[in-house]
Amino acid sequence: MVAVPATAGDSEPGARGQAIVPVDAAAVMDRIEADHGGPVLLNVWATWCRPCRKEMPDLLRLRKTYRGSGFELVLVSADFENQLAAAGEFLDSLGVTFETYHKRQNDMEFIDGIDPDWSGAIPYSALYDARGRRVNSWYGRIDYDTAAASLDSLLR
Repeated sequence: MVAVPATAGDSEPGARGQAIVPVDAAAVMDRIEADHGGPVLLNVWATWCRPCRKEMPDLLRLRKTYRGSGFELVLVSADFENQLAAAGEFLDSLGVTFETYHKRQNDMEFIDGIDPDWSGAIPYSALYDARGRRVNSWYGRIDYDTAAASLDSLLR
């Protein structure tokens, strides 16, 4: 069964109204494969994951730096249902105003739907080209320079 992102009315509220849209792996992949005109970086994170929290400012800096290239950043929270308010507060504290997502699917189904080679450890990031093909993935925290180097080589 393929689920699509919920409508805004079905979103989970954050601290100041930040909508975190529930999704399954198929919906995430549909979002990645949509025609953005540029690369997409998927990041799966959670508030209880210290490396996830530490890498988020670098990911947001990438989004700002590469915005003109058609680059998209897709954030998917792996937080538990009772932690969504904290996830919204964290995103709000960083000034995130774009749509973000919350994994709402069995862990293994979600993991296998995103990348069958992924162990499920977070943070997990994957870079896709403009056609939705995965060109790189990282298990664990990535920094700005590492991700920017991959983006630069992809955009050449």
